Amino acid sequence: MRLAERVTSQSVPGAQSTLAEAAVAWISAELSLAARAPDSPRSLVDALRARWRRSPAARSAGALRVVLRWSHPDDDAELWLAPSGEPMRRADLLASSFPREAASFVEAPREMSIEVRRGGGARPRGQCELIAIWTEGTAEERVATQRVTFDPEHPRAVFSLAQGALSPAPAAAAGGAR
Repeated sequence: MRLAERVTSQSVPGAQSTLAEAAVAWISAELSLAARAPDSPRSLVDALRARWRRSPAARSAGALRVVLRWSHPDDDAELWLAPSGEPMRRADLLASSFPREAASFVEAPREMSIEVRRGGGARPRGQCELIAIWTEGTAEERVATQRVTFDPEHPRAVFSLAQGALSPAPAAAAGGAR
């Protein structure tokens, strides 16, 4: 949290900073996942959320944040999104040095198609995690996750985001990752 606060407070106002955006996406996802872990002390989660809301990093919080993260450096993955009625596009944040890609939405789309693709330089087998966070940092925050496993026959996975849920899309069964 301190890292995200420092990086975002030192960023030039109005300028795009991939480092600041990556730090915010990282801390936001980790805090959201910690908040839903059964062994996380409620008082600690509440204190961290209160600090997050006061932090300059919270300025980028929106109605929806979609984060793709992987831990092994050779598991390069790509996040592609298509909010209803829009063409498929790559995520706004591409931060391979932080192993994550992310996109934030001021208003959550009612429906969205999401593709997770194995990156061009990735090893043939690997894993990543797709995380959707609605109304991050608030008492109404909701989080959904999906683990994706790539292999040579399954270089991508397709998901549907609709009505506050993230689920594998029917197309994922035909040629997608597991």
